[in-house]
Amino acid sequence: MDFYVLAKCVDSEKGDIIIDLSGKVIKIYKALYQLKEDQEYQINEDVLTATNYFQWDVIKSYELAFGRGQNINKNGFRFLSIKERDSVRIDNNGLLYINNLFWGKFVNKKEVDLFQSEGVQKFKFKLESSKKEGIKLLVKGKKIYRIFTRSKLKSLQEDLLYGQNLLELIEEKPIVDVKKQIDRIETDLKQAKDLILRAIDTLTEIKRN
Repeated sequence: MDFYVLAKCVDSEKGDIIIDLSGKVIKIYKALYQLKEDQEYQINEDVLTATNYFQWDVIKSYELAFGRGQNINKNGFRFLSIKERDSVRIDNNGLLYINNLFWGKFVNKKEVDLFQSEGVQKFKFKLESSKKEGIKLLVKGKKIYRIFTRSKLKSLQEDLLYGQNLLELIEEKPIVDVKKQIDRIETDLKQAKDLILRAIDTLTEIKRN
C-alpha cells in the first residue's frame, strides 16, 4: 500500500490519518512504526519505506482542505471552515468552541505540543490571526485532526513558484553561457580581421614605395 500521512496524531489516538493513495481515500491507520506528518510511505509485507515518488505532497493536502479539485473520498472526514466573523474559544484541555458551540478536541501531535508549550492564549492568537484569510479544520466526530490555513497555502504556492523559476533559470544558464562564448569569439574574429586588413594595407604601402 502507498499512503501519505495527512495528520500525525497524539499517541492516545487509535492511529494517524492517512490518504490511501491506491484507493484515494482518507482513513485512520495504525502503523507499527512512528510515522511523520506530510511524508509518503510504501508498505510491502509489513516493511515500511519512506518514499519520494510524490504521488502526493503538502500543497495537495492544503488544496484538498480548501476544496481545490482533488478526487479523494473523505470517508466521513470533513474540512470545516472558521471565518473571520466567528468567535473562537479554547479551554485548557484543548477543546475548541466556535460561536459558543463545541467543535471538538485537538488531537494533532504538532498542534497539541504547540498548545502545551505556548499556552492557550498564544495558540488562540495564532488561530485568530489566520481567520481573515481562512482556516479549515480536518475533523471527524468531535476530534480535530489538523489545522489548515490559507496563508500557509499561499506561502507553499509561492515557494513552489520560486523553485520553478529558479530551476528554469538554471536550465537556461548553459544556453546563456554558449551565447556569451559565441559573442566573445565573434569579437575576437572581428579584431583579428581588422589586424589582418591593416597589415595588408601596410604591405601594399611598402610595395608602392
